[in-house]
Amino acid sequence: MRILITGSSGLIGSEAVKHFSQYNCDIVGIDNNGRKDFFGNEGDTSSIQESLKNTRNYQFHSLDITNIYHLRKIIWADKFDLVIHCAAQPSHDKSAENPAKDFQINAMATVTLLDEIRQHSPKATFIFCSTNKVYGDGPNYVPMTEGETRFEYADNTEGINSSFNTGNCKIRTPFGVSKLSADCAVQEYGNYFGMNTAVFRLGCVTGSAQKGVELHGFLNYLCKCAREDKEFTIYGYKGKQVRDIIHASDVVSAMHEFWKEPSKGAVFNMGGGKENSVSVLEAIAMVEELTGKQMNIKYSPDARKGDHMLYITDLRRFKVLYPCWKITKNLKFILEDLLNEDNSAVS
Repeated sequence: MRILITGSSGLIGSEAVKHFSQYNCDIVGIDNNGRKDFFGNEGDTSSIQESLKNTRNYQFHSLDITNIYHLRKIIWADKFDLVIHCAAQPSHDKSAENPAKDFQINAMATVTLLDEIRQHSPKATFIFCSTNKVYGDGPNYVPMTEGETRFEYADNTEGINSSFNTGNCKIRTPFGVSKLSADCAVQEYGNYFGMNTAVFRLGCVTGSAQKGVELHGFLNYLCKCAREDKEFTIYGYKGKQVRDIIHASDVVSAMHEFWKEPSKGAVFNMGGGKENSVSVLEAIAMVEELTGKQMNIKYSPDARKGDHMLYITDLRRFKVLYPCWKITKNLKFILEDLLNEDNSAVS
């Protein structure tokens, strides 16, 4: 089996490389360390790529996903059985600085990749890493109550499922627009062209391979601040905004389950669910308990534009379709892993 992984030095991409190498697959990875351009040296993923260089049956190409000439050389060289498309501009804050570049990377490059795969590996399964930002700020209008440390759904719902209306929002951010465009294209290549495709609308994915930067990956950045005694800023909502946390390895195992039993134009919301949900205030308290140290916390009353007050993924549909899949890493394990100094070289 031959697998193409874009964004192979990122959080999910690198986890996918490690996961599928166990199954004796030939893996081709593409990455250009774009996170260093987006976030500076703090976002540099070269250490992650270095850690993968001896992975069995792994071939790496340093290239920009928007470079159609070099992309074609790889795709035309051989047939692929599976494509996991992780490469992206990942920050909704950064997308506002250069919306055109964000759209080129997230939307246009996805359509180009899709069409090249359709023409040269039409039987391949194509999995796209989308985002809950396709819903814009719509989840903020779901009825909720305010507790002492977090917001809660007023009707005790399991969370947001993939049938949630992507048009029911006031602000989507340029990032949300570019990812929704790609999201729809992946669905259409399944429904119209008959390809096996899946969209995974991801929430707060984490793991030690994610670079801890302020504008992307709040839990990793929180733990980095705790490790390095740096100031951590809470942006708005009194720190009661809630995310459900999922480890990248659990995302990749879900993708593997889909590959075993694929379908056309599938859409899934993927996150940690209720059991792995946490507010910013609660995460800070957990980190302080685990480290035995009080963090340096600053509060800004201004919430990030388009940020979710409460977002928990409803996992019930995916679990019904793929009953062998489950969350294997709970919140405490994830925090302990992120706080471990030994992981800082690849975090």
